[in-house]
Amino acid sequence: MKSTLLKPLLIVLFLFITISQGCKKEENSPELQAFTEAKMLWESSNISKSSNYIFTSTRVCFCTDPGTYRITVVNNAITDVRIGALYEDYPHAGKDFKTIDQLFQFIEASLKKDPAKANIKYDALLGYPTEIDLDFEINALDDEVRYNIKDLQLLIID
Repeated sequence: MKSTLLKPLLIVLFLFITISQGCKKEENSPELQAFTEAKMLWESSNISKSSNYIFTSTRVCFCTDPGTYRITVVNNAITDVRIGALYEDYPHAGKDFKTIDQLFQFIEASLKKDPAKANIKYDALLGYPTEIDLDFEINALDDEVRYNIKDLQLLIID
């Protein structure tokens, strides 16, 4: 009698341990560890603390106006967006664009969705993302998102 009760209990225990170990492994993934370290580095930087900066972002996606943009952030809000090699005025400033903090939020939310492919690189000194390359479903043709961020500079406001 005891052995018939012991077997189902052992199976349940085995399943519980297996499932809980799977969850812990996901929480400690290399992508999430790199994300956490980079975000801490970014939050400790003078540029992040000032909330005023300029950067160049190239967006490759099935979205509105992919291309290269020069983005100005003042008090952690996008105030100006310029497009193309000559950085001409872009009338949709703020729409569909992200500050560095918003890019971190986007990365975190995306990683929680467990994308099929996540290639994210961060600046070694300041921690901000320099490349975000995500594919949520390998077989889907229009779900890929890629951002390249460069030329981040502190914006001095008098």
